[in-house]
Amino acid sequence: MIPCLSLVIGLNIGTYHIDRNAGFQEFNPGVYATCDGWVAGVYRNSVNRISVHAGKVFSIGPIESEVGLVTGYPKRVMPFVIPSVRFGHVRTALLLPFEKQKGGVTFSWEW
Repeated sequence: MIPCLSLVIGLNIGTYHIDRNAGFQEFNPGVYATCDGWVAGVYRNSVNRISVHAGKVFSIGPIESEVGLVTGYPKRVMPFVIPSVRFGHVRTALLLPFEKQKGGVTFSWEW
């Protein structure tokens, strides 16, 4: 087995949803790991279900975009693209609008 040359561990904290009246859960605890640009994790999502996600991270300057698949929403498995920026240990990601969702901003802590 080849160890990760670049390993990041992250804790999901929460999400600020644009639609303030939709009743979304904003405390979204979870954990993820990124190894050499591949990421996988689990968290409690905004509709109060467990989600598992996996994908590939692409970087362009300070902006990273995770492209992958996620479970736990009304559709059993959904594709996603999530752009993000890291400031010190804090990662801020943009949840793009889809279907009737207006999107939001998520926050996590990384080592």
